[in-house]
Amino acid sequence: GGIVEERIQGRDFLSPSVQMRISPLGDVEILSTHDQMLGGPSGGSFLGSKFPADPGYGPLIASEAAKIGDRLAALGALGRFAVDFVVVRGDDDRWESYAIEINLRLGGTTHPFQILQFLTEGRFYPEDGVFRAPSGQEKYYVASDHLESTLYRAFAPNDLFDICIRHGLHFDQAKQTGVLLHMLPTVGENGRFGVVAVGDSPEHAEELYERVFLEYGDDSVAQLGGVHPGQQLAADPVGGELGVGVSAHDGLVEVPHVALGGEHRGVIRRQPEVLREAQAARGGQLDERAADPSDPGRRDLQRRQVGLG
Repeated sequence: GGIVEERIQGRDFLSPSVQMRISPLGDVEILSTHDQMLGGPSGGSFLGSKFPADPGYGPLIASEAAKIGDRLAALGALGRFAVDFVVVRGDDDRWESYAIEINLRLGGTTHPFQILQFLTEGRFYPEDGVFRAPSGQEKYYVASDHLESTLYRAFAPNDLFDICIRHGLHFDQAKQTGVLLHMLPTVGENGRFGVVAVGDSPEHAEELYERVFLEYGDDSVAQLGGVHPGQQLAADPVGGELGVGVSAHDGLVEVPHVALGGEHRGVIRRQPEVLREAQAARGGQLDERAADPSDPGRRDLQRRQVGLG
């Protein structure tokens, strides 16, 4: 046999999703709607999300997802799940929605939404397509598990918090806005961490998210450019001449960890290839104009260095 799928065509082709929950009593709850941020070689890999989905189609997909939820509840399904949609503009310029996939599990939109709920004690109103804190203030976020760059390997987890606070990006409980960091332990090995940027408007959340790339990229350029004493490496960290204050241990390289503010925090253990990449960056692969706030091209340079340009 075979499977025949309809090819969906239209203008403004987008991929939002709806997160739902079925209680043990069979009640169906619409938890959230998201616009998915997709990328990768095929353009179909999940990289992050924006919450809530665009108001032009958010209530529409929530309504359609509720029908699916009722059917799943009747079949005995329990717990959280998500429905992926495709939305396009039709000839009459109205949004048309198509449900394309059901994910009976927690997903990439689950933990950012739970973070927002925990921090604000607010709730999502599917009929309006908005999330409101108890104060009545609407809340929005941009979230990603894929902030990734070789430059970020210059950091230890404590550095990430230092930079966040120094640039005023940290979450302010009084305003209930700011940046939350997660997936921190492997940043030194993989150059990757996650972020949830919470704002009072879609534009505010986007601005905070954009600043994460700029500020973290600036400080990684500074560290790899020689400001950070812990990155004073020799040409070959494995070959014996390890440079100032650097030593080998159990196949890894130990580098003195000095925070950007000058505080000594012991040592960082890194794989040799990670440190080779750091030195290669110091040797001229970085455009250090990206760390100069007065350079008019700083934003474009920084986006290229972290893989966004």
